[in-house]
Amino acid sequence: RAPNPTRQAVSARANDRQTADWEATGVTVVRSNLQYPPQWPSQPAAEKGIDVALAVNVVKYAMLGNIDAAIVFTSDKDIPPAIELVYADTPCHVELACWSGGRRLRFEGTQAPWCHFLKESDFLSIRDLTDYTGPNPVRMSQPSSEVSPSGDAGASESCHAWSAARSEEHTSELQ
Repeated sequence: RAPNPTRQAVSARANDRQTADWEATGVTVVRSNLQYPPQWPSQPAAEKGIDVALAVNVVKYAMLGNIDAAIVFTSDKDIPPAIELVYADTPCHVELACWSGGRRLRFEGTQAPWCHFLKESDFLSIRDLTDYTGPNPVRMSQPSSEVSPSGDAGASESCHAWSAARSEEHTSELQ
């Protein structure tokens, strides 16, 4: 989710730089704004509806034939109907992923879809360690602060999708 530049100027600029950096590699980034409560900043902004937005986008891209495959990272039990629609009604190959020890989702009465169980070391091995807060992104070899997959950098109930597009682009949902 993208911070509002009038409320969080530094974070919004960093998010814009990260989006530009990822798009330069062929990724299509789909963003929406953070939701700010009336008590902000004493109460933090929140990601609202990200699971539904991800489900809608996966279905949309699959129905349009823009993706060949999607891996959706979730344990949210409201997501399977959208994934089942993609699985049953499109040529898109779909799989799920969740944290090791997490709840595996499957279609009723089946073992489908395939589910990947990831550990913290998996997350850390692909984590973007770039510092986007300055005017020129700086790639770091070590994280500037430790954030576990269950923290802000990768909440276990959040959804991410990595999808290879039929064109030469790649589609990725970011939170």
